[in-house]
Amino acid sequence: MANRTDTQTIGFLSIVEDADNGCVGGYLVTDLRGNPLRFWSTREKVVVSKLQKLLLGRGLQRYVFCDLLGKSLLEQDDSHVAAVLCDRREMLALRKLMAFPLGAWSGDKFQSHEEYPQDREVLTLIEGELDLVDGPLEIFERIREALKNGADREEIGE
Repeated sequence: MANRTDTQTIGFLSIVEDADNGCVGGYLVTDLRGNPLRFWSTREKVVVSKLQKLLLGRGLQRYVFCDLLGKSLLEQDDSHVAAVLCDRREMLALRKLMAFPLGAWSGDKFQSHEEYPQDREVLTLIEGELDLVDGPLEIFERIREALKNGADREEIGE
């Protein structure tokens, strides 16, 4: 189990969809105060074809958000964050592809994947240690703004 002695960094993962059925993802690693350390984004927008929509059906969002965008972003980061926090419940399926806790913001707290109940303890610990000026939604908004402005990858500083 990751705890404060393991790491004091958190990953924040967000996906932005546009009117053209395209999606881009961003992953921001911060310290516990929300100060940015590293940032990655998907280089190219993922655009879903009509055939993919038909063949993937209701699993389309999970496939795009988790398998295509989320997984590729997390694979770029070789650091060991305490947990990854995301802003979409659909992204909880990504937990099956990761070795560390994942939480999805549910309005007032982070929710864990039902098959990983041990993550709840870690997420509760992180919620207590996070010292964010405007809460996690503000971090996700920063990622979305960076994506809208074409941000790519950057080491911000430690």
